[in-house]
Amino acid sequence: MFDEIMGLPAHPLLVHAAIVFVPLLALVGVIHVLVPPLRARFSWVLVLLSLIAPVASWMAKESGERFERRMNAKGDMPPDLAAKINVHQDHGEKMLWFVCALAVVALLFVALDAGRRRANANVGPAPAGGEAAAPPAARGRMIMMIIFGLGVLALAGLSGWYVYKTGDAGARIAWSGF
Repeated sequence: MFDEIMGLPAHPLLVHAAIVFVPLLALVGVIHVLVPPLRARFSWVLVLLSLIAPVASWMAKESGERFERRMNAKGDMPPDLAAKINVHQDHGEKMLWFVCALAVVALLFVALDAGRRRANANVGPAPAGGEAAAPPAARGRMIMMIIFGLGVLALAGLSGWYVYKTGDAGARIAWSGF
């Protein structure tokens, strides 16, 4: 599966899944963190993308490694091309780690938000004459949501940057006429 798809090298075909799903995961993660009214309605999208994007990235990485082995087997790879491939491969591995971290942190954020909404649904009206104090668990959950939200924002940026760097390095290899 990672070598060929219908006689064509799999890597140039499979990378497009990562090119689509990783930026989507980053974008939906950022929107999910920054636009609270949309969270309840679209959490499932973030969960789905958190499952798909790392798999797409892994498949792109695996097919790239097979593609490199296939090219090395011919034995005539110029050293400058090998150096460019190593840079591309390094960016792709970093992207995979950042995407996996983004997926985990985004899933934790979704779980914390679902717990917050569930806890808020179970809280009765405020006592007469004032606002009810937030229980310690609610304050702790909010602090964790802030921390994980900042993590989602940072990892979304890093994932997006490495999708760009990986794709740029790969495109330069493909279009340099090696």
